[in-house]
Amino acid sequence: MLRSVRLSGKRHFRGVQLLLNSKNTKMETKRSTPLVCFTDFLHRLSQSCDGQYLRPRMTYIDYGKETVYPVSIFESGGFLPVDNLEKPHVHLWRRCCLESFVRNAQKRCHIQREGFLTSYYHWGHTKEAANMNLTPNQMNLFRRGGLIYSQFYTSNKKIFDAAKTFPFDNPALEVLAVDPYLTKATQMVGGGQGINLEKVGQSYLQSRVRILQTLQMNMGKSYGVREEHRVNLELLQAIATILETPQVQHRAVESITLGIGNPFFFLPTEHVFEFLQYNCLWFILPFEMILRSTASGQHVSWEQTKVMVMLLRCLPSSFNTALLQDKSALWKSEVTDTSTGN
Repeated sequence: MLRSVRLSGKRHFRGVQLLLNSKNTKMETKRSTPLVCFTDFLHRLSQSCDGQYLRPRMTYIDYGKETVYPVSIFESGGFLPVDNLEKPHVHLWRRCCLESFVRNAQKRCHIQREGFLTSYYHWGHTKEAANMNLTPNQMNLFRRGGLIYSQFYTSNKKIFDAAKTFPFDNPALEVLAVDPYLTKATQMVGGGQGINLEKVGQSYLQSRVRILQTLQMNMGKSYGVREEHRVNLELLQAIATILETPQVQHRAVESITLGIGNPFFFLPTEHVFEFLQYNCLWFILPFEMILRSTASGQHVSWEQTKVMVMLLRCLPSSFNTALLQDKSALWKSEVTDTSTGN
């Protein structure tokens, strides 16, 4: 291929690159310490690929770390009695610690706020627990050093994921909040395909049963927090070299022994999942009460429609994480301009 693109008439293909994608390598190279993990991975990479054909700055590697129960009394910060540590627990990232991580990164780079694209995903409509995506811009020192992006999230979100399908994510559910006569009239005028309200209702009921049963069935399990980083091969090799120094290894062992730096909440799974159940019911019950009050053939008022739509839009983020700042329909207030009549 390289020889053929040098021929006349094919010069626009010059600089062609062969892209390879490898899956499941994180699980196959899972180890107890970063040094052992990186060393083993780089050894396997050298056996699988000829290094002279790899461009270290253009070869990207994803690596991650998961902190999960059981943890020692030191890792819990010393606030929990030993008998409580025998129960299943859930780890949740503290938003204040994630923000501190970003500020520390900015301080190290001597850059202002625009040096990173940061997205915080609120967990269960709470203020203090969140996930985060961090992406350095092109001129950022971290990006030029080889860091492409980082993400920090809790692993309990996987229990709601069924082939990328989550409860209450059917966009047609909002039809339940509209007056049936208005829906039929709109379809007749627009000539669109009719919506089967019975199937939409079944979709809503299935989501309700699914979310409550999922939380109930998984109360006996523990869920940790994860962090994943995408770096180029050059940076990964540099990190592995630094980890081999005795000073770095000593500081790592010392921080674990003293329980220093735990940027997560450590809560019993039973308490967390019960909170999520009540959080869902907080929106399910009023929605169904309004829906039943209009099921006797009465017309659904515009005020009732607005409230039901708001409740349906809040439901998907009541048990999972969500980028609330992008969901302006949940929180944005609109001021009426009386001077123009708009």
